[in-house]
Amino acid sequence: MLATFTAFFVAQKLKRTEPLVYAVHMKKYISPNGDVVRERGYLRFRTKHADRVTVEVLDRARRVVRTLVDGRELSSGAHRFYWNGRERARNHRAGRPVDDGAYRVRITLARAGRSFVPDKFFVVDTRPPALSAAVAGEHTVSALRDRPREIRVNFRGVSPGRRAEFDVYAIRGGRTSQRPVAAFAGERGKPFGVWDLTVGRFERRDGSCFDPFVTKGPARPAAAGTYVFVARACDAAGNTGDSSRRRPPGPGDAGNDAGLTLRGVEISPGLQPLTAGHVTELPVHPPPGGYRYKLSGVAGTTVARGAARGAILRFRVPEDADAGLYTLAITARRRPPGGGGTATAPVAVSRDRARGPLIVYPSIAWQALNPADVDGDGFADDFASLTGGRELRVRANRTLAAGRMPTGFTSREAALARYLAARSQPFAARVTTDYALALDPSPLRSGRRAVIFAGDERWITPLLGSELRQFVKRGGRVAFFTPDAFRRTVRLAAGTIAGPSQRAERDVFGESIQEEQSAVAPLVTFADQLGLMRGPTGQFARFETSRSRARAAEVQTAAGRRAGSPALVAYQLGKGLVIRVGADGWQSALASNQGALSPDANVVFTTERILELLSR
Repeated sequence: MLATFTAFFVAQKLKRTEPLVYAVHMKKYISPNGDVVRERGYLRFRTKHADRVTVEVLDRARRVVRTLVDGRELSSGAHRFYWNGRERARNHRAGRPVDDGAYRVRITLARAGRSFVPDKFFVVDTRPPALSAAVAGEHTVSALRDRPREIRVNFRGVSPGRRAEFDVYAIRGGRTSQRPVAAFAGERGKPFGVWDLTVGRFERRDGSCFDPFVTKGPARPAAAGTYVFVARACDAAGNTGDSSRRRPPGPGDAGNDAGLTLRGVEISPGLQPLTAGHVTELPVHPPPGGYRYKLSGVAGTTVARGAARGAILRFRVPEDADAGLYTLAITARRRPPGGGGTATAPVAVSRDRARGPLIVYPSIAWQALNPADVDGDGFADDFASLTGGRELRVRANRTLAAGRMPTGFTSREAALARYLAARSQPFAARVTTDYALALDPSPLRSGRRAVIFAGDERWITPLLGSELRQFVKRGGRVAFFTPDAFRRTVRLAAGTIAGPSQRAERDVFGESIQEEQSAVAPLVTFADQLGLMRGPTGQFARFETSRSRARAAEVQTAAGRRAGSPALVAYQLGKGLVIRVGADGWQSALASNQGALSPDANVVFTTERILELLSR
């Protein structure tokens, strides 16, 4: 009791005693990583009397990691010492950086016999902040006259008092611009930045963390398209973090919410064929003020035109329009800001009670390859780019992204359609799409004897695959001209397309193939009971060669680079016939408008023989 009573009075006396060390201040954040930003911090304090002073840096276990001054005679007054976040090496030079963490200091006055550990500490931090950026709100907005005035982009990963800069990258054709097209900065204390939907403007930023941009030209409205935001900020220790793993960002680098799509004028392709003499309706993303439309054949002949407004285009297909493949173009009556005032889409036109083979155009592929950003990361999500195990579910009647035609359209189905339209004798056929045939496969059961698949058939439904196999076994004939066909399935339900499945080893007819690439060379005939070939045919570098076929298949015609591995093969299966042309570029070789080149005569001959065989 006596000791406690005495200690109480001693403590009260110490409280009233003027401190020997006071006015302690620290610049505490240190980042010894060699970027010359906050490479050292300082300790500042005042002493009441002159003394021999030692200043040590202590880790959490109170071990000394660095002595800033050792028994130096200091006068009374203010003193400042620096620490670079490193240990002292044996040669008295700066050693390696200490581990990240908090470090206190101990100030010892030798003559006073006192030591002080201030309630302040250094913070050593060399790790860049894990920054993320995300568009607030919708990831798809209009780029037309009703475009929003600004887009807010949130960021996380640094303290609320810090601010970030944002770079805007444009995505064109699946590729990222090498340099930002715009840049803007957030305000201090606000965890977001605001983009005014212009490009060409680069805000300057001050401070050691950021490099200033140079403004090139006046700001102009951002065009329709897809953009990705990358945030950059530094933490209190001067470590700079980036919300993208690399620059320019690629798919998956900037996170799942950093993309923005500005929609211009767009139109949906026809999933089912339009019927001559009937009114059709197609979804569009319309510009304010209305638009003009034009329906043209693949050879360029216009068969219908007019003006419309609203999100549904309604018009009558002329009764005298030939069955075949067409392009439908719409153009804004007033040019929207940033451009993007024109859109095109493919449509198939059929005629009631048309006879002849069935020509099938790939409207499933038109949507499966539609390069629209579904998950908000700024990059296209199409079925061809999905990694293993991933699936998509998309609306079947989406407008085509950026108003552009489907990938491969010109060199595949359009090239074949132009060839058919240019023949001296019109090719009488009924026209449909794979989407329509998947919903209603009855044309395969109604006595029709031949089907031509004119474009990309990588994705079909399981039901259509089964119907095609039975169609051939009953005596039907099938021909297709594009690679990697009939090996993946999709599901159609409630107006959506979902999938795809993993690629099967064999296609729906039981054939196993492999892809090969070599020097440009023609197809050489190895067997030809059907009379399809006439000498070396075409000049191709990519092939799909046959490895094996169904046991019951009997090869009638085979041509390629090597005997036993044909790229062009016709085989009997059941009572029917399958013709697979596995030379990539076959359809474009039929075209007569490839610069100075004329159609390959032997490619034309073989195509004509296939059409004759299917028309019997």
